[in-house]
Amino acid sequence: MAPPSGAQIETAKDAALKFLWDARSLHTWKNISKDQYLKAGLVAAEAYAFFMVGEIIGRRNFVGYNVKSVEDHHAHH
Repeated sequence: MAPPSGAQIETAKDAALKFLWDARSLHTWKNISKDQYLKAGLVAAEAYAFFMVGEIIGRRNFVGYNVKSVEDHHAHH
């Protein structure tokens, strides 16, 4: 694995801008098949799952953050 080259970054930027420009057109959305919508939904679900796993790892807990109450904070001072 290596970082992308300048040409690869430019190509990706151009593709993203074209996608955003085309997404403004209703005609573009009508030409998308149900299979493509399903694939996009699965990619979105996968991205959300990775985000949630990252959150769990970051907080080192499945539920919420370990936040001390105001009373606990004042009791230690």
